[in-house]
Amino acid sequence: MKLNKTGADILSAPSDEKQKKGILAKLCIGAAVILAVCAFVITLTIGNVTTQEGIDPVDEKSTAKIDMYYAQAQTQTTAKQTEKTTVKQTTQKTSTTSKTTKKTTAKTTSKSTAKTTESKAQKTQINASAIQATTQASIASKAAVKPKTTTVTTTTAVKFSAYKMYTNDTLNLRSGAGTSFKKIAEIPFASEITVTGKEANGWYPVKYGDKTGYVFGTYIQKDKPKVAKVTTAKTTQKAAADTTSATEPLKTEFLGSFKITAYCACEKCCGAGATGKTASGTVATQGRTIAASSKFPFGTKLMINGTVYTVEDRGGSVNGNVIDMFFATHQDACNWGVRYLDVYKVL
Repeated sequence: MKLNKTGADILSAPSDEKQKKGILAKLCIGAAVILAVCAFVITLTIGNVTTQEGIDPVDEKSTAKIDMYYAQAQTQTTAKQTEKTTVKQTTQKTSTTSKTTKKTTAKTTSKSTAKTTESKAQKTQINASAIQATTQASIASKAAVKPKTTTVTTTTAVKFSAYKMYTNDTLNLRSGAGTSFKKIAEIPFASEITVTGKEANGWYPVKYGDKTGYVFGTYIQKDKPKVAKVTTAKTTQKAAADTTSATEPLKTEFLGSFKITAYCACEKCCGAGATGKTASGTVATQGRTIAASSKFPFGTKLMINGTVYTVEDRGGSVNGNVIDMFFATHQDACNWGVRYLDVYKVL
């Protein structure tokens, strides 16, 4: 048999240790087989030669050498196989030992974690029980110390405190809260009155001098007017006729509920250059002048909340069921705000 590579080349080629050991074992077995075959051939050759020449076939020295070589070959082969088997068994035992160690470590860790968790839970439960016991003891001690108290609620009627107001126009003092009640007296402009009760539907119970009655809230204010109102007897009669209801029953026509806004003669309400004159040419007067849409001719009498007003002015935002009521001051107009009231046309 002819080999292309030497034994040294074959041993140096593989990089894996196991491959090297396998190749070495195969080479040893091959060498042993070759030695055994050679020994067998030599034995046969010697036997034939000695037989032919009459020589004794049994040469003790030659036979001993052959046996020695054969035994050495078998011993080497057995040693290689034993070494391979030992390495394999050692590897398997090592792998098994590693797996067993991992399992043991995992079990030990799991048991340790479980014990730690259980210990923490027990400590938490003990702390909670201690806190609860402390809280209950504190509540019990407070309950034992704190005496029972009985709360008695007493309802006390709030007494109304009378206050002073001033009239901002000439108005009537009536026996009841409404224009249908009897007129007791006529209160002049800028007169002091005393409010004796709470407002109801725009009417205030008041005391004027030694007389008591009701006046409408539009014509009273907290501060006394600074400018005195000068009127002639004729003007006073006309204003009284325009701002109060006649004693005799009036014939009226119900027009519906209107939005009642308020304005004065200042620049905020009427713009720059306001003179206080109305679109009809009259001087705007509180308690008489109102602005309405063109469907109401100038001079139309409209009764609002028991008071008769005269349509004397117009307005850009005054249309439909909207009426703008004139006030002497901007503050009075702001106090009025916006209201929704029933409106009647005086026939």
